[in-house]
Amino acid sequence: MQVYLKRPILPHHYHYHRAGDDRLEMKKFLIALQFLTILPIKIKLKIKKEDFGKSLAYFPIVGMLIGLVLSLSLFLGEVRIFSYDIALAPGKR
Repeated sequence: MQVYLKRPILPHHYHYHRAGDDRLEMKKFLIALQFLTILPIKIKLKIKKEDFGKSLAYFPIVGMLIGLVLSLSLFLGEVRIFSYDIALAPGKR
């Protein structure tokens, strides 16, 4: 017995993955990274005004990456490089 669906399983706005989509998503990510940091990132693709608005979706991801890098550098700086004794000022032990 076959069952026929009245509606397609996939939504109408669903589209299959295209090779150019990866480049556009990477461009949006790099625009967000360039905007939120002082890193000199060169984007070879042409940037339009609309791309800045579309890059807002990547702001939380870039923010988490920045926080992760800063937390990791703080952790490695405190634990691995500088001991607690060096961090104390002389005479205040």
